[in-house]
Amino acid sequence: MAEAARKNARRCRNASGNAPRTSLRSMASRSWRGHWKESTLFLREPRAPLDNNVCDRALKKAILHRKNSLFFKTKNGACVGDICMSLLHTAELSEEDPFDYLVAVMRNPRRVRNRPRNGMPWNYRETLVSLTSRLCFSKSCSEIPFPLATKG
Repeated sequence: MAEAARKNARRCRNASGNAPRTSLRSMASRSWRGHWKESTLFLREPRAPLDNNVCDRALKKAILHRKNSLFFKTKNGACVGDICMSLLHTAELSEEDPFDYLVAVMRNPRRVRNRPRNGMPWNYRETLVSLTSRLCFSKSCSEIPFPLATKG
């Protein structure tokens, strides 16, 4: 398949030999030939994705946040918005429900402030489980001040 594409590129080059070097067809053909190795990577590397959807989705979130940030009234409000956006996106990338994560963090601000690494989206559930087990020994489990978020 790669060889067929290369032959087609040569044929286009020969056909565009009469075209002015500044024509769109001529410039596109030269650009494609100049980036042949990068353009055909997916043919040589089986793990290379055929599309760029992962990056596109990540950029859409940043672009949407940039558009919404036009309405922050203060610099501090913009900083809070940036932190929230970062936490929400990190929770999604960690395959956690962003709402459950933020509820757990907001219900335990002192614990998160004292040990921030235990409040990260990828390990906050383990922190909640250990906290719940400690509280169950000292109180009845119905008196726990927050619900234990369960995944699923």
